[in-house]
Amino acid sequence: MQLAIRSLVKILLIGATLLCLVLAATRLVQGYGWLDALVSSVTLATAAIPEEFPVAFTFFLALGVYRLAKLHALVRRAVTVENMGRVSYICSDKTGTLTEGRLRLTHVRTANETGEDVALTLASIASREETGDPLDQAILAAAKTHETSADSPSKCHRQE
Repeated sequence: MQLAIRSLVKILLIGATLLCLVLAATRLVQGYGWLDALVSSVTLATAAIPEEFPVAFTFFLALGVYRLAKLHALVRRAVTVENMGRVSYICSDKTGTLTEGRLRLTHVRTANETGEDVALTLASIASREETGDPLDQAILAAAKTHETSADSPSKCHRQE
């Protein structure tokens, strides 16, 4: 977001500079002196420079933090609010995930038309039990549960 604001400010500065040059040239062609043309273009440049962008940016970040606080969300740094604008899902719970590193896979969502069985099978193939990673353990446990509850036990199995 800061890069987008920086590029917008650059574009506005270039536009303001060009407009000031056009104004100065117009004032000279109209017969006004150099001093009048210079004062007119400097006055326009002072008014056109976007110096309020940091203030507006800070205001909108604070507004985002306020809205999140009303929803009982925890925000430690205001800069994280700008990143949250791109988030589609926020997954969290208070049952030991953060404190004890325990995870449980409850839903499988795929980005395309791939079925839950295929996604779970591929995830279990990519997971390693020996790493001790909580995400790998949750995927493998869900795959085992799915395997025992499925009609065909060979539907979802781990390949070594």
